[in-house]
Amino acid sequence: MAKQSIIKRVAAWVRGKPAERTRSRPAPRAATRDDVEGDAPEEAPAAIWPPQRLVVANRLWGGDFIIPGGEKFILDFTRMLGLSEATSMLNIGAGLGGESRAWAEDCGVWVDGLESIPELAELGMERSTRAGMQRKAPIKLFNPEDLTLQEKKYNAIVGFESFFTVANKEQLFNTIEGALRVDGHLLFTDFVLPNADEPDEAVRRWFSHEPVRPHLWTAKQVYNYLSGREFDVRVAEDISAEYRSRVLGGWLRLLGELTKPDLTPDFAEALIAECEFWLYRISAIDSGGLRVYRYDAIKLPEKRF
Repeated sequence: MAKQSIIKRVAAWVRGKPAERTRSRPAPRAATRDDVEGDAPEEAPAAIWPPQRLVVANRLWGGDFIIPGGEKFILDFTRMLGLSEATSMLNIGAGLGGESRAWAEDCGVWVDGLESIPELAELGMERSTRAGMQRKAPIKLFNPEDLTLQEKKYNAIVGFESFFTVANKEQLFNTIEGALRVDGHLLFTDFVLPNADEPDEAVRRWFSHEPVRPHLWTAKQVYNYLSGREFDVRVAEDISAEYRSRVLGGWLRLLGELTKPDLTPDFAEALIAECEFWLYRISAIDSGGLRVYRYDAIKLPEKRF
């Protein structure tokens, strides 16, 4: 497949047009309101992160990162936490562990990484071990629907779009609250609904193309639940535009770097598949029916009566 053809297809997505896939697959069923709220039966995802997809992610976001923005973004995002070798941190949805190792190297913080996708957790731990950070930044497999953590262990708990697939968010947030020390930060970004209205067509399409089933709360639901616990929610901010900019920036940079030897059949197929994946996410955000929010909440002392 010619480089010009690949660039044309991926660039079409950047301009807001669907990318044509090089292989066919069964059409997904339409998503319903019950799906978006998490009432539909679960289906086990298959091959979410095959090797060629990781190659594409490496080119988009930088080595060992699978989230838009890469190392600079995550370091800037957590700068206000005051992390140091005297602090401990939990990274929920650690992926390949790139974030965890970057924090450990940058400020010496001890970071426990949890990842729910087996292939990512295994590779992440291998890479931490190769970097000599098996104790400083370990990556472990976990079940987000049945999370248990040591009480009052962490100064900060962080996640990047890691909670929107969790059905039992109440249990997740309660466990996180218990694991934070007083004055510790819960800092995360996540996909949320803007309101309780019926999801629009773009959101339903996005839902049908996500490899792990979303279970979405509204932005207000997240804020209200945290505020009703032992949290002072300092920030609940819509960062959809900034998130979109990071995604498109990664794609534009990749398009500019592509060379003819890159475009093997396997890489070309993975590139188009990743383009399609991001197309549906960004289209849902552009419709206004899906938002990306940043939350920063501080653990308060226990209430005394």
